[in-house]
Amino acid sequence: MSRSTLSDKVWFFYILRCRDDSLYSGITTDLEGRLKEHNKGKGAKYTSGRRPVTLVYSERCGTVSEARKREAQVKRWPRKKKEQLIKKLLVDIKMEIPNNKSKFSLKQHKDEFLELVNKTDHKPLAVWAIDCAERVLPYFEEKCPDDNRPRKAIETLQTWINTGVFKMAVIRKDSLDAHAAAREVGEDNAARSAARAAGQAVATAHVPTHCIGAAIYALQAVYRATNSSDADAAVAKERDWQYQHLLRLRKKMASE
Repeated sequence: MSRSTLSDKVWFFYILRCRDDSLYSGITTDLEGRLKEHNKGKGAKYTSGRRPVTLVYSERCGTVSEARKREAQVKRWPRKKKEQLIKKLLVDIKMEIPNNKSKFSLKQHKDEFLELVNKTDHKPLAVWAIDCAERVLPYFEEKCPDDNRPRKAIETLQTWINTGVFKMAVIRKDSLDAHAAAREVGEDNAARSAARAAGQAVATAHVPTHCIGAAIYALQAVYRATNSSDADAAVAKERDWQYQHLLRLRKKMASE
C-alpha cells in the first residue's frame, strides 16, 4: 500500500478478546473486514489458534501514524489497564435524571452486570439485549407509533443472531437512527430511554458489552415510567428479572 493511500484512509485501533480470554490489539481501516479475517485464521498468527475472537474495543484514530502510536501505547499497558479501557465504553453511556426522584446510579447497575457479562458468550448477550429492550419498547411505540427506527434496530440485531452476517455500516446506521429517534422525543421520559435501549442493543453485534447499555436504558425507562414512590422498587424488580434471564440464557444456549 502506498504512503499516500495510507494517509487517505481513516484508521482505527482495536482490541479483540480471544477464546482463551487473552487480548489482542491491532489497527485497521476496516473493522468489519478485519474481524472476519481474524475469525478465518488469516488476521494474525496469534489469533489464528485462539478463535473465535470478539471485538471488545475500537477507537477512531484518524491517520495511520496516530493509530500505530495508540497501538504501541496500549500494548505496553498491563492487562488490568487494558480491561479498564474496555470497560470505559460503558461509562460513556450518559443518563439524565429527573430532579424529583432519587438518583439513578449508572455505575451501580453497570457493576452488577459486568462480571456476569464478561463470562458470557457473544450471542447470548445479544439475545439478552433484545429481550431487555423489547420489554420497554412499548413506551416508545405508544408515544411515537409511526416511528419504527428503534424496532428496526432490534430486528437488525436479530438478523445478525440468526445469520451471523456482520455489516458494520448497517449496524452503525440503525444504532444512530434509534438514538436520533430518542432525541426527537423531545423530553426525558420512558419513551426516550426505550429508544436508547434499542440503539444500544443493536450495537451489541459490534461490541458485546453494549448489551449492558441496553439493559441500563431499559431500567431507566422503567424508572421514568413509574411514580416516584414506587420507582426504586420497580427498577429493582426489573433488574432482578434481567439478571436471572441472563443466567437462564447462558444455561440454555450453552446446551444447544
